[in-house]
Amino acid sequence: MLTYDLLLGGMLLLAGLFQIGGKGKNRKRELTFLLIVFVILGVTSAIRYSTGIDYSYTYAPGYEQLQNPDISLFGHHYEPGYMLLQKIVAFFSSNYQMIFVVTSLLIIGLFCICYAKYSSNVYLSVMLFLLLSEYYCTMNFIRQSIAGIIALFALDFLKK
Repeated sequence: MLTYDLLLGGMLLLAGLFQIGGKGKNRKRELTFLLIVFVILGVTSAIRYSTGIDYSYTYAPGYEQLQNPDISLFGHHYEPGYMLLQKIVAFFSSNYQMIFVVTSLLIIGLFCICYAKYSSNVYLSVMLFLLLSEYYCTMNFIRQSIAGIIALFALDFLKK
């Protein structure tokens, strides 16, 4: 819990420093902030170990089952897209921690891109991402978080 409290405090401080650091809206400053956020949140999420119930009972054993070459993308209790992602990661590494590294960087990266693209206040968006526990939920609801961020990008097509 201390890790997450320090993370929240650090992000509050960082957001405050970036907002105080200049007057008006500065796109370069916002993108720099989002890059720092991506690195900090992405690495923290990627190196987690045994976080949440799904870690040990769903995601790690499911990844280890992929060592069996007979496992197909369909007819499994995971979505085909997630199975494809797991198979791609498993092609490069048999260590189940790698699926957490890849999904963490994917989810946090896509959220940062979404904030850069759509948010009028990226500092507030990042703080709400943390304060409303969305960040912490991404560590437990991996597949749902990937689906949610894809849906956020799909909103642009609905507007048109």
